[in-house]
Amino acid sequence: MGRKDGITRKTGIYFFLNFLIAFLYVVTGKLSFYYTIESLIVTISVFFPEGFALGFVLIFGPAVVPGIFIGQLLLAYIQGFSLLPSSLIALGNSAEALMAYYLLKAVGFDTRMQRIGDVGRFIGVVVFVLQPFSALIGSTVLYHFRVIEWENLSTVMFAWWFGNLMGQLLLTPLLLLLYHMRYRIYWWKMAAVGLLFGILSYFFIYIIPVENGAILFSITIVPLVLMLSFRNGLVYALFAIVVITLIAIYTANHHIGPFSIYDERTNLINLNFYILAHILTVLIIGVLFIEKNSALDQYAALNRGLEQRIAGEVSRNREKDRLMFFQGRLAQVGEMIALIVHQWKQPLNNLSLINQSLAFKHRSGKLDTEAMEQIVADSQKQIDTLVRISEELKSFFRQEKEKRRFLLNDTICHVVELLQPALENASITLEQNCEQKVWIEGYPNEFAQAIMNIINNAKDALTTSDTLIRKISVQLEEDDRYVVLTIQDNAGGIPHEIIDKIFDPYFTTKKEKEGTGLGLYLSRMIIENYMGGKINVYNDTQGAVFEIVFEKEW
Repeated sequence: MGRKDGITRKTGIYFFLNFLIAFLYVVTGKLSFYYTIESLIVTISVFFPEGFALGFVLIFGPAVVPGIFIGQLLLAYIQGFSLLPSSLIALGNSAEALMAYYLLKAVGFDTRMQRIGDVGRFIGVVVFVLQPFSALIGSTVLYHFRVIEWENLSTVMFAWWFGNLMGQLLLTPLLLLLYHMRYRIYWWKMAAVGLLFGILSYFFIYIIPVENGAILFSITIVPLVLMLSFRNGLVYALFAIVVITLIAIYTANHHIGPFSIYDERTNLINLNFYILAHILTVLIIGVLFIEKNSALDQYAALNRGLEQRIAGEVSRNREKDRLMFFQGRLAQVGEMIALIVHQWKQPLNNLSLINQSLAFKHRSGKLDTEAMEQIVADSQKQIDTLVRISEELKSFFRQEKEKRRFLLNDTICHVVELLQPALENASITLEQNCEQKVWIEGYPNEFAQAIMNIINNAKDALTTSDTLIRKISVQLEEDDRYVVLTIQDNAGGIPHEIIDKIFDPYFTTKKEKEGTGLGLYLSRMIIENYMGGKINVYNDTQGAVFEIVFEKEW
């Protein structure tokens, strides 16, 4: 039941459309003949029915062709033709409508008319195919039924061709845009545009008569082009041209203005080219504006897409950096525990000896008050040492949130002090020249971790090398522009094939359980991203040299 109702409704819609196009064909055809030079069925000026017919068939398809046939048949019959020539002319116009639908579809014409190529296809098909075909069929019918003589055939054919194409160029683009933009058009604005250009045209044609068509065109085309610069301006400009055309035809018919001062044929030629100049100028410039706006929209959309992708990549990279930084911090926690164990070893050994002394004195009866106080004092001294070491390491690994000025040489000395026991245990001598006081802005704890990573990396390289005298050198220098810190070992250098990779995340030459490959990566991140410096590595004759450079702020 629902499907039957849908078919009935669709049939009713197409019946109404066919009735409407037939009605418009007859009414606008009679008006075209009334206000222009006529030859029963031919006018050299704008023939409005052809514009409506082509617009309807391009929008609704071949289903409205019966309405075109009926409209042309009635118009010809009303004009005094018998049924047979009226039917033949109607058949020719119906065939033209079908040809237009399939031919424009075949050449890729988009009825939204958003590209200059669509304008070119439309004008080309109308001028060189549709109207030559229609003019040939119609003129042949008129000649066959002795409506025109042979000597008038070419004139009638040209009038048929020109009048029909003027109607299609004027009305069809407007109908197509009205259909596609029906939900985006402000109808009050459409009425205002029509009233404005109606008053403007009437004023310069009738009130202050401009007797030169070219000057009149210049006056009206300027606001039309300005209107095209606005979004959706083309549909309003085309409607304004329809109003301008109607005013021009009306005043010419009443012998007013620039289209009535010469002989009838010259006036008609001037009128037609005045209308045609408006149509072509607005249509071409308007579509170029649409293409420009579309290109700008696409460019903006592309930029937004790129910005979103870039933002996404930046966010993912930051997340990856945070993850790697967290993993690096975990690795440093392991190093911190190793440092605590190493530096606690001596105080704990001392506490063990004090406990043994306490037990010995107790067994031998020598644990008097003075001995007990001495043991307690010695024990507290070792406990204070353990607490101091814990606090130093706790402070050392605390992440700072704000930059501050600090002494670079103090931070370096602090790192050396923390690592000294581990270096001595590996038989490594650390030489430093950091007495010069150098102030710098940044994060001292993070910078200390970066230096610790580099020195530990040098320590690991030395413990796996065949070098007998193991040595690490830390040198701090400055001049008027730069502060330079170099950390050098004598482990023989970094192999050439991997020296460009050592700052890459997760790159390590150690065994899987012995390194994370994040130490040097984090050092570079801290020095370059956090501190605004630059870190480089190269080999000299003895080993690897890490060079950290900070530019002084003026």
